[in-house]
Amino acid sequence: MTNNEENRNPAQQDWQNMPPEPNKPGAGPHEPKDTPPLDQPGQPQNLPPGAQQIWVKAPAVKPIVTYLIFGATILVFLAQNFVKFQFKADFVLAFLAKVNSAIISGELWRFFTPVLVHGGIIHIGFNMYALWILGRQVEMLFGHGRFTMLYLVGAFGGNVLSFAFSPAASVGASTAIFGLIGAHAVFIFKNRKIFGERTRGMLTQIAFILLLNFTISIVPNSAIDLWGHLGGFLAGTVYAVLGAPVLDVKRKDGRFTLEDTTAKSDGYLAFLMVILAFSVIAFFVIRNARAL
Repeated sequence: MTNNEENRNPAQQDWQNMPPEPNKPGAGPHEPKDTPPLDQPGQPQNLPPGAQQIWVKAPAVKPIVTYLIFGATILVFLAQNFVKFQFKADFVLAFLAKVNSAIISGELWRFFTPVLVHGGIIHIGFNMYALWILGRQVEMLFGHGRFTMLYLVGAFGGNVLSFAFSPAASVGASTAIFGLIGAHAVFIFKNRKIFGERTRGMLTQIAFILLLNFTISIVPNSAIDLWGHLGGFLAGTVYAVLGAPVLDVKRKDGRFTLEDTTAKSDGYLAFLMVILAFSVIAFFVIRNARAL
């Protein structure tokens, strides 16, 4: 995952072709003094007849939830290693990891808690780097509430699919992170009119990340939980299809701004539908396992 916020985040700067308004005093678009030059990457060069360039700058959203998740994950990792040092056993991992037999016996919190636990410094390092880069971008696009729900459905969906198809114990935030990847891809596609010519390149980058991960996952003796990643990706993708923001350019007080045209209830409804769908999968897997 690359840190390319300028090319991937419409909340910072975007251009959109808009038809000119009738000629009258003050009818022209608001154009800040620091409007970028025409040769800046990502800005359309060839405009259709009758169109004009405008610069849109949306209000920034501080990624508070991302920082909280990041800090909580680091604290759990420190506690995990402190307990291991004190008692010579990883009780934190044993209590929070996705362990199929424990889930079957009723410990259902393990569908969520594995995102807080990691297998080592390299494991948490990669995941927290991805969260730091991607999480901040997605939270600024989705907002605090929808980002929180997205992270939860990614974690839940990933661990449910891993529980259904993989007997191995697993931990890590990558289930939720792959949910962010899927949701980010859907957001880009749904707002392709805003991103313009950059859409294809941005989606290609995401596809490359997914292909690379899949390739590594099928290598013999790989420790990557492919089903967990796939479940997180599917959950995040479905959530975004149902509840991701759809932006539109609006004129307010002579300025152009980006506004979300979807209802806030869409995010809650999407959350409930995804949780319900994966809960049904978990229910039948648990019932079949107990029947054996």
